[in-house]
Amino acid sequence: MTQKYDNDFKLHAVQLALEGHKPASEIAGDLGISVKSLYGWIAKYREDPETPFVGSGNLRPEAKAMRDLELESRQLREENEILKKPCASSPMARSSVCLDPQSPLRISGSEDVQSPRCNVKVDHVGAH
Repeated sequence: MTQKYDNDFKLHAVQLALEGHKPASEIAGDLGISVKSLYGWIAKYREDPETPFVGSGNLRPEAKAMRDLELESRQLREENEILKKPCASSPMARSSVCLDPQSPLRISGSEDVQSPRCNVKVDHVGAH
């Protein structure tokens, strides 16, 4: 199993190595890490000294901003799709017949049937 080190520990190790008072192999040995890990951390630090150790859920500021914008965009698209659907009180919803095809009811114009989804006049099949 690989050992996980926090950003402060990595930064401390890199600073010790960059000071140059001891060789990297000695610093790695003193800290109980591999030389390969130390050199990897140094490389990441040199690439981006502001946010060198990202990962494990940590993102660079520009990557976090992009992720936040993508999440917001997805949420707004979903909300927009909900708003496009006709509501029960809209003219579009009233113009459609909302009866179950298995129902013994048919549209005739004699009796009001009201439900949250539609308002139509129906008559029982066979009742004339």
